Amino acid sequence: MAFVRALVCAATLPEARAVERGIRGVVGSTLAFEVLRTGMGLRAARRTLERELFCRSTDSAPHGSSMPDLIISTGFAGTLDAQMVPGSWVLGDHVLLWLNPPRPGISVIAPGGTVAVDWLKPAADALGARGSTVLSSPLLVAYDPTLNEVMSRRQGPVAVDMESAALAEVARRYGVPFAVLRLVTDTPDQPLPGFVYGFANALSFDARLTVAARARHAARGAVAVATRPQDLIRFVQASMDWGKTLESGWRRIAAGGR
Repeated sequence: MAFVRALVCAATLPEARAVERGIRGVVGSTLAFEVLRTGMGLRAARRTLERELFCRSTDSAPHGSSMPDLIISTGFAGTLDAQMVPGSWVLGDHVLLWLNPPRPGISVIAPGGTVAVDWLKPAADALGARGSTVLSSPLLVAYDPTLNEVMSRRQGPVAVDMESAALAEVARRYGVPFAVLRLVTDTPDQPLPGFVYGFANALSFDARLTVAARARHAARGAVAVATRPQDLIRFVQASMDWGKTLESGWRRIAAGGR
């Protein structure tokens, strides 16, 4: 079996470090991994991967890094599927981009082919990963009634994140196979605490957010923490558990599912 180089894209420092711990020291796999921290949100992910692949394609990357054979979007994700539970894994290359108001709608980002998914499938099967459509949005959208109304008409499981559509778009432009392999942390029955949405959206790189809109999101987050401080404690504890699960999952992925 051919040796394959995979560029693993994780949005945040905790996600990237969990993946790095998982792949460290694993030998005997036909996949070699590099981890790229992209930053949170569509804009940051697009900019970071675009810069990375441009440097590699022009031989200006540090340490002479070559183009990857496949790109993997990983980290945490939500789901709109009530049948899934936190701790589930999702695998897919069919990516949708949700455009928030004032002009809500969905665009399809088709990376093309299933090469990356085929390479990951043995390890994903070992993790019990479920094939899923992945929807990305500039903002965390679990409480968006328009999105929920639109997605209720689609069939099959749908995972939700803030980066994969941008990564898929850049991968397609450079002709690199792409897949998503993410850990589900929140579901319709077990959503994230309200303050997470407020703070995450306030920090979003979405250019359409005005200063006033960011302030409103941050204020909602602050009010949510002040009124329910126990949610913050539970979230921190849950985040530590998610990091351990992400790490152990990537240890199995790096070992080819063993």
